[in-house]
Amino acid sequence: MARPARAILIGIDEYPEDFPTLDSAVQDATAMENLLKNDLGMTEGITLLTNSKATRSQIVDTILSLEQDKSLKRGEPILIFFSGLAANGAPEGSAETVKIGSICPADVDKAGGISDEALLQLLDRVVRTCGNNIVSRHYQVAFTRRHSNSPSMRLYS
Repeated sequence: MARPARAILIGIDEYPEDFPTLDSAVQDATAMENLLKNDLGMTEGITLLTNSKATRSQIVDTILSLEQDKSLKRGEPILIFFSGLAANGAPEGSAETVKIGSICPADVDKAGGISDEALLQLLDRVVRTCGNNIVSRHYQVAFTRRHSNSPSMRLYS
């Protein structure tokens, strides 16, 4: 793995009452931070959002801040890592049968999830400014997803 110029690491164990609680998502994000620092020598440019700090608005704002980062050179690698709950289903009240994926921020009960489509739109904005240099697959984002089949899990979009 080439050393990224920027890394956004998100780990959420603590969710609202109606959602499952996780026990290792924050540990996953912290382990990634340690790998970047200790194995790849990355000393700056890491943003770690965990639990209550990983709200929908904070995640979106942190991703979009890459557009404004004048010290980030076009083409430099960017890593976005998410470990937490994800949902997959039709929006509530919808007759749609197409499943929509969504990651669940810490305030998913109030602010809703971040759909795959919304993530692609955010990343497209970053790509236009910073170049197609986001680490992983299609838009090259590394997501560790923990899915819940719990009947209380709802998709928010």
